[in-house]
Amino acid sequence: MERLADGLSVFSGSVPGVMSEKDKNIIAMISKEYGSSTTIPCADSEYCMPCPHGVMIKAVFALYNKYRNTMDTSVKDHYHKEVFSKPGRGVDR
Repeated sequence: MERLADGLSVFSGSVPGVMSEKDKNIIAMISKEYGSSTTIPCADSEYCMPCPHGVMIKAVFALYNKYRNTMDTSVKDHYHKEVFSKPGRGVDR
């Protein structure tokens, strides 16, 4: 929670209109790049962990991204065997 509070403190003094046109253009360019990505961008911050439903979010994102980058079907098999099929991780919920 401390990390989240620290991250949010960066924006505590923000007011409407504080961004320049240059800032807005940079954000638009970054947004476009993220939007065209076929992988899930993950900063590895673990803000989402632990998941209250037992989902191993970080592992799921990593395996999904590996599959999207390589299209290696063994990655899907590994996910099903090592993540999804284990008790408490999906099939029994």
